[in-house]
Amino acid sequence: MRPINSNDLEHLLQDEGYGIDQDTGEVYDNGEVSKKFLITLAACGTLNVKRDGFHDVGFYIPHYCCYNSMDDYCQEFPNEQQCKYYDV
Repeated sequence: MRPINSNDLEHLLQDEGYGIDQDTGEVYDNGEVSKKFLITLAACGTLNVKRDGFHDVGFYIPHYCCYNSMDDYCQEFPNEQQCKYYDV
Protein backbone atom coordinates (compact mmCIF):
# COMPACT_ATOMS: atom_id res chain seq x y z
CA MET A 1 0.00 0.00 0.00
CA ARG A 2 1.28 3.45 -0.90
CA PRO A 3 1.61 6.02 1.88
CA ILE A 4 -0.04 8.72 -0.26
CA ASN A 5 -2.27 8.55 -3.32
CA SER A 6 -1.20 9.91 -6.69
CA ASN A 7 -3.59 12.86 -6.67
CA ASP A 8 -2.48 14.12 -3.28
CA LEU A 9 1.18 13.60 -4.16
CA GLU A 10 0.73 15.68 -7.31
CA HIS A 11 -0.81 18.57 -5.38
CA LEU A 12 1.82 18.49 -2.66
CA LEU A 13 4.68 18.46 -5.16
CA GLN A 14 3.15 21.36 -7.07
CA ASP A 15 2.77 23.30 -3.82
CA GLU A 16 6.51 22.77 -3.23
CA GLY A 17 7.35 24.21 -6.67
CA TYR A 18 7.77 21.07 -8.78
CA GLY A 19 6.17 20.76 -12.19
CA ILE A 20 4.07 17.77 -13.26
CA ASP A 21 3.64 16.66 -16.85
CA GLN A 22 -0.13 16.15 -17.08
CA ASP A 23 0.19 13.46 -19.77
CA THR A 24 2.86 11.23 -18.23
CA GLY A 25 3.04 12.10 -14.54
CA GLU A 26 6.71 13.07 -14.84
CA VAL A 27 7.88 15.29 -12.00
CA TYR A 28 10.45 17.92 -12.90
CA ASP A 29 12.13 20.79 -11.17
CA ASN A 30 12.10 24.19 -12.76
CA GLY A 31 15.55 25.10 -11.48
CA GLU A 32 14.20 26.71 -8.31
CA VAL A 33 13.84 23.52 -6.26
CA SER A 34 16.21 20.69 -5.42
CA LYS A 35 16.18 17.20 -6.92
CA LYS A 36 17.31 15.84 -3.55
CA PHE A 37 13.70 15.66 -2.41
CA LEU A 38 12.72 13.72 -5.55
CA ILE A 39 15.61 11.32 -4.97
CA THR A 40 14.42 10.76 -1.40
CA LEU A 41 10.86 10.08 -2.57
CA ALA A 42 12.16 7.64 -5.19
CA ALA A 43 14.32 5.84 -2.61
CA CYS A 44 11.24 5.45 -0.40
CA GLY A 45 9.22 4.02 -3.29
CA THR A 46 6.82 6.96 -3.56
CA LEU A 47 8.09 7.97 -7.03
CA ASN A 48 9.12 5.71 -9.90
CA VAL A 49 12.42 6.25 -11.71
CA LYS A 50 12.71 5.71 -15.46
CA ARG A 51 15.42 6.48 -18.00
CA ASP A 52 14.66 8.12 -21.31
CA GLY A 53 16.33 7.43 -24.67
CA PHE A 54 19.32 9.52 -23.65
CA HIS A 55 19.70 7.59 -20.36
CA ASP A 56 18.66 10.63 -18.35
CA VAL A 57 16.81 9.76 -15.16
CA GLY A 58 13.23 10.94 -14.78
CA PHE A 59 10.92 10.82 -11.79
CA TYR A 60 7.31 9.71 -12.26
CA ILE A 61 4.24 9.57 -10.06
CA PRO A 62 3.04 5.94 -10.02
CA HIS A 63 -0.47 5.24 -11.33
CA TYR A 64 -0.64 8.83 -12.57
CA CYS A 65 -3.70 9.78 -14.48
CA CYS A 66 -5.91 12.82 -14.34
CA TYR A 67 -9.13 11.88 -12.60
CA ASN A 68 -12.25 14.00 -12.61
CA SER A 69 -13.13 13.06 -9.06
CA MET A 70 -12.14 10.89 -6.14
CA ASP A 71 -14.94 8.52 -7.15
CA ASP A 72 -13.27 7.96 -10.53
CA TYR A 73 -9.95 7.31 -8.79
CA CYS A 74 -11.55 4.83 -6.40
CA GLN A 75 -13.20 2.93 -9.24
CA GLU A 76 -9.73 2.21 -10.62
CA PHE A 77 -7.97 1.68 -7.27
CA PRO A 78 -10.66 0.41 -4.86
CA ASN A 79 -8.16 -1.07 -2.39
CA GLU A 80 -6.40 2.22 -1.65
CA GLN A 81 -6.94 3.28 1.96
CA GLN A 82 -8.73 6.53 1.07
CA CYS A 83 -11.23 4.56 -1.04
CA LYS A 84 -12.34 2.13 1.65
CA TYR A 85 -15.63 2.65 3.40
CA TYR A 86 -16.37 1.25 6.81
CA ASP A 87 -19.70 0.64 8.53
CA VAL A 88 -19.76 1.95 12.06
